[in-house]
Amino acid sequence: MDGVTHHRVLTLVALAAYGLAASGSGAPRVQTAARAKVTTTSAPIRPDEAHMRLDDLGIYRVGFRRDGAPAQEMPIGWSAHFDEPSGISCLPFGEQGGRRAWLLHCPWRGGVGFTFQEFTFKNPMTKRIVVSGATAMKAEYADRSDGATFRVLVNGRKLMERHQTDAQWRRFSFELQGVKTTNVIVRFETDPGPKRNASFDYSLWGDRSITFVGLRASPPRHPEPPDLDIAKVVNSARNGVAPSNGFPYRVKASVESGTARLRYEGGDGVVEYVWTPSVGDIGRIRAHAAVRGGSAHSVDVAYGARIRWTADAGSVTAGGTPALRAAGNRVVCEKTFRVRGKTVAVNLTASVVGKALLLSVACGEPVVEALDAGTWGPVLRRTGIPVPYYGTVYYARQEGLFLNSYLDWTVSSASSHSAMLATYSSLTDRTRRRLKETAVFAPAWHLAEVLPNIPNVPSPYRGQVGRRIVLDVWGGRYADIARRLEALHGMGLTNCTVLIHDWQRSGYDNALPMHLPAAADKGGDEAMKTLVSTATRLGYLIALHENYVDYYPNYDNFDERHIALDSSGKRVPAWYNPGTKIQSFAIQPNAILPLAETQSPEINRRFRTNACYLDVHSAVPPWFHVDHRASEEGSGTFARVREAHRDLFAYERRTHGGPVFGEGNNH
Repeated sequence: MDGVTHHRVLTLVALAAYGLAASGSGAPRVQTAARAKVTTTSAPIRPDEAHMRLDDLGIYRVGFRRDGAPAQEMPIGWSAHFDEPSGISCLPFGEQGGRRAWLLHCPWRGGVGFTFQEFTFKNPMTKRIVVSGATAMKAEYADRSDGATFRVLVNGRKLMERHQTDAQWRRFSFELQGVKTTNVIVRFETDPGPKRNASFDYSLWGDRSITFVGLRASPPRHPEPPDLDIAKVVNSARNGVAPSNGFPYRVKASVESGTARLRYEGGDGVVEYVWTPSVGDIGRIRAHAAVRGGSAHSVDVAYGARIRWTADAGSVTAGGTPALRAAGNRVVCEKTFRVRGKTVAVNLTASVVGKALLLSVACGEPVVEALDAGTWGPVLRRTGIPVPYYGTVYYARQEGLFLNSYLDWTVSSASSHSAMLATYSSLTDRTRRRLKETAVFAPAWHLAEVLPNIPNVPSPYRGQVGRRIVLDVWGGRYADIARRLEALHGMGLTNCTVLIHDWQRSGYDNALPMHLPAAADKGGDEAMKTLVSTATRLGYLIALHENYVDYYPNYDNFDERHIALDSSGKRVPAWYNPGTKIQSFAIQPNAILPLAETQSPEINRRFRTNACYLDVHSAVPPWFHVDHRASEEGSGTFARVREAHRDLFAYERRTHGGPVFGEGNNH
């Protein structure tokens, strides 16, 4: 799909979400997204405080214009990283130098140009208005970029244009007096600068705000929700990945006149989802939430959701309304589309687990490139709350709700996930997997009730390792390491886990997945045996670094079939070793366990290890090394990688008779 068609499809759904799409009755109705003419406007923001942080606001226009082409707009409040057709980004981007950063990246796919983000306020007619903030390039990429140009405009008047190449924050502040216009329109733009080179242009805005000096206003007040017993929301696989609910509740579903209602009634309040599937690809879903003793607040769910087809598609709905049926706490709907002259069925299922809405989407034909499950909103205020390992949860202050949304990674057939976007890349024979996704939209009055459950079975060694200090050893001769362990034990460090990273025959990150024998320059196999026996005698756990992700071309038993291929049949690159200047490649999932079987049992037999350390596997998302060979089992799906990693961890526990450690965070 070209960029123009893509955004027409996307903005059609934004229009339909507000009930503005043309509708009829009687004869089957066909909607062709490419013919839709839409707008992306919203009512001006009424300031509810004198000082408003712009990065906390969720209602704004955002779009881009490539050089020599017309401007294109995204849905109101759109926020994502590296949009597929254009490459633009508009999202919170952590902190830099003590300031909260917002990335507004210019287009770089299909041509360069500028990206804009625009806020419109109802003018409260104060005497002075101050717009302030700062600009910088992202520190880790600044030396690879030729800089970016930043612009600030208010009511069409350019107040600032600066080209910046460094990562130092440069402040700006503009005081506007006597503004008499009905609205105050604040616009931010970034472009790649005079050389039109967008490479590594991570252009950041910092701590942006608008102040209506002298305005007297107060934010909304909400009743305090009932206290949450945190013990009731500890991780449980009972609900899959849906969050646990801390209050007794009941749910029910009903269908009437083409509209579905799914209702949560609990000890903390009521949440009702109203779903009208007759609009857009997915339909319009509106959540109405009322904390106990409070008023109801409404917010759209799956806003901007759409299906990206492999060809132009139109929905075909007999009688104007898709068939709906309620089944327990679920509502099931089937919609039909015309793709390449063929009728294609899409099955939609909405259900409620606790307060969360689960929206499942499946297509019986392999004609889907991607599913964007949409977002919450837009809401006036959405403060991002980074939660380690769980991503970002938003607090909607006007509604008094914590909001989270994510795709269920345990049931997906996609090649990759990025936020709420599930991508179905083509296999090497140009076919695709059939769409199968479930999106989770979780609202709650307590943060803990919107975090996903982790359905993995806990490690049987969790209790054993929890009380130990980890000694992360990256170098030295094995005999010296053994002597230091003796010394530490003599000082009272008796509960330790020892991880030995650099021990392999060819040196660190080289010739993998070949590990054996132990490096001769560090003492060889005999010294390694002494090191391991010393550690186990002292009561320590000891694990040697193993890696079944990076496949080096100088591996002794190199086989092209071991390497994952992308859709075009090219090798998927993995780690590049700057020391040896050797590029490794990603091991395809079906080769992971067979390769481990050539190494791990012999490592354990020679050295009698009682634990294992797996490099990389737990530090990268499973879509890192998806294999797209059409002939391979599970090709094109990250589900196969998840299964392979799960099987590998279980295999290593059995092989070494102890816990498996892994690299943390996400690279």
